[in-house]
Amino acid sequence: MRRSRFQGLLNVVRFNYDMYVKAGLVLVLAYLIPWPRPLLPLVGLGCLGATYFLLASLLVSHYVYDLSDLYGWGWLEKRFPRPDRLVNIHSGFDETTEQLKQVFPHCEIETLDFYDPELMTEPSIERARATYPAKFGRSVKSHELPLADGAEPLICCLLAAHELRSHTDKVAFLGEVARSLHPEGHFVMIEHMRDPANFLAFGPGFVHFFSRSTWLRALSDAGLSVREEFALTPFLRGFVCRATSQS
Repeated sequence: MRRSRFQGLLNVVRFNYDMYVKAGLVLVLAYLIPWPRPLLPLVGLGCLGATYFLLASLLVSHYVYDLSDLYGWGWLEKRFPRPDRLVNIHSGFDETTEQLKQVFPHCEIETLDFYDPELMTEPSIERARATYPAKFGRSVKSHELPLADGAEPLICCLLAAHELRSHTDKVAFLGEVARSLHPEGHFVMIEHMRDPANFLAFGPGFVHFFSRSTWLRALSDAGLSVREEFALTPFLRGFVCRATSQS
């Protein structure tokens, strides 16, 4: 399935439209309210900042999800040119399995979805699931992956692991990944970081992501060692890992 030119940007707006509508209404009200003159500089500065973050989030989303190599898959093909089998794990929104089947037509791809409606209550996820109904894979528990011990050569989790908000849940999931990896297997994770670049792009929304140190601690505690880190864009970071006992 070929992605449209603005698919990533449109998805961000579609899944988070309430946030953009609320922000727009606040800006309109701020413009209409007759503020006392001493407050005008502060109100103007606040409106300028809000406008910046609205526009920046849209521009960066278009860059990351439409213009970068994230969904071009060159970064994955370069590291794993001809995988025989790949496990693709997501958290309720899967727009990658069909693409991966085209990139690796001779690869056996198994898709697992650890979406938990009791824990992942954000409306954006519900909208994403409604827009992209699951075509592949099965629902699983993040702490009980139905994968055999030491069997998987390649496991990928793209922009999904941050939905596991607690350190305990992260380690439980990543520990299952470590358990399932073949002695020569690799785990690939792509995430936004809670860092200055993502703050400049998404403003306060960057707290939905986690810092590099948080991920490194979770990976280590789960028994995974990082063999390679790479910046897919200034806003995305990739981790290629092996099980600690195998590295």
